[in-house]
Amino acid sequence: MVFLVDHSGFVISDWEGIDRITSPPHSNYTYSVQASVLAGIDMVMVPINYKEFINDLNIVVPMDRIDDAAGRILLVKFTMDLFENPLADFSLVNELGSQDHRDLAREAVRKSVVLLKNGKNGNITDPVIPLPKKVSKILVAGSHADNLGYQCGGWTIAWQGFSGNKYTSELNIHKIEHEALNKKITQVLVRCNKKIVFTVIRMYGNIYPCV
Repeated sequence: MVFLVDHSGFVISDWEGIDRITSPPHSNYTYSVQASVLAGIDMVMVPINYKEFINDLNIVVPMDRIDDAAGRILLVKFTMDLFENPLADFSLVNELGSQDHRDLAREAVRKSVVLLKNGKNGNITDPVIPLPKKVSKILVAGSHADNLGYQCGGWTIAWQGFSGNKYTSELNIHKIEHEALNKKITQVLVRCNKKIVFTVIRMYGNIYPCV
C-alpha cells in the first residue's frame, strides 16, 4: 500500500477534491474516501461534509492507515515547532511583496508554464514557438488575453481569483505591446470573446493605440 512508502512529509487533497474522483462528484463518497486515503492522501480538505467523511473513513479505511496519516501530519507540525510557536514571525512582515519575492514568483511562473501543443496538430517540424524574428503581426486571443485577474488565477490577489485589471499595478499585455514593437513588430491584436479590444499599430516609429 502507498502509505508504506518512506517520506518525511504528508499529502493534502484540494478543496472537496476527493468528491471529484467520481462523476458526478460525490456520487459514491464512500468509494472516494477509501480510494483517496488508501492511495496516499493524508490530509483531506473537507469543508462541509466532515461528519460523512469521518463516518466513511472509520468504515472503509484501516486504523493503521489512519494512524499513519495522523503521524505524518504531527511529525511535520512538531518539526516546524508549531505547538510551541503557532504564530508566524511578524518581524518579517515588511518582506512580504518585496522585489526578491516578486522575482522568485516570476521565476516560478516561467518554470511552471507548460506548452500543451506547439504548432498545428503538435507538429514538431513546424512549431509556432519560438516566433519567427521577422513576424509582423501577433494575435493574443482568449478571455484571459487582456485580463490580468484571470491570468493570476486563484490564491494570488484574491482567494478564488477575480476578473479584470482593477487590483493590478500593470497589465501584461502592455509589456507584450512594447516588447513586440521594440522588435519592429507592426501590429499586436488582443482578442477577447471574439472581439478585438485593443490594437497597437506602429507607423513611422510612433505607437498608436486604437481602442
